[in-house]
This record gives sequence, C-alpha cells and structure tokens, in this order.
Amino acid sequence: IYRQTLSGFRGPAEQQFERVLTNLKSIEKSYQDLLKYFGEPPVTQSDDLFGWIYNFAQSLERAKKENEFNEKKDVKSDLAQQIRKEMFLKKQSPRRPTLAQNKQTKTSPQLTSPTLRQTPDISRN
Repeated sequence: IYRQTLSGFRGPAEQQFERVLTNLKSIEKSYQDLLKYFGEPPVTQSDDLFGWIYNFAQSLERAKKENEFNEKKDVKSDLAQQIRKEMFLKKQSPRRPTLAQNKQTKTSPQLTSPTLRQTPDISRN
C-alpha cells in the first residue's frame, strides 16, 4: 500500500521538480546576464545588486522632486523680480492727476490755471 501511494505521487512530483530546475537555471542565467550588464562581478549577491538598484531609483526620484521644486522656486523668484521692477518703473514715471483726483479737489485743472485767471474779460467792454 505504501508503494502504491508513493508511485502515484512520484510521477507528477518528478515532472514538477524538473520544471522547477529548468526555471531555476533560466533565472540563474538571467541573473548572470544582469550582473554582466551592470558590470558587477559574477559572485555579487542578489540582495546587494537589487539594493543598489533600489537606492539608485530612490535617489533619482528625490533628485527629480528637488529639481521640480527648484524650478518652481526660480519661476516664483523671477515673477517677484519682474513685479518689483514694474513697481519701480511705475514709481519713476511722472504722475498725472486722474479724473477722480480732479473731482476730489472740486476744481478742474483749467479753472485753476494761472493763465486763465490773468486773461482779461473782453466781453464787458
């Protein structure tokens, strides 16, 4: 009975074992090709290699975020500088009284002009 039970198990187990061995050999070859691609010695442990790859990917992601942050900061700085320049130029330009400012003084600029006050009224003569 023991022999009959094991013979039913042995056939499928051997087939599965062969598939696993074939897969293992394929993985080992792929790993050696990967080591060669990265220029690492053939004795490099997979934990080391994939740890380095992971650390590189993390550093790359941090650098990307830092570059994006610096880019936004530069754009904001450039915009602020442009606004300061425009404000400076605005302060330097001669100011003309606006219509609203003229209404606040309740006189129009023409009536307060010295030339109009000195002009004699010819309509009385």
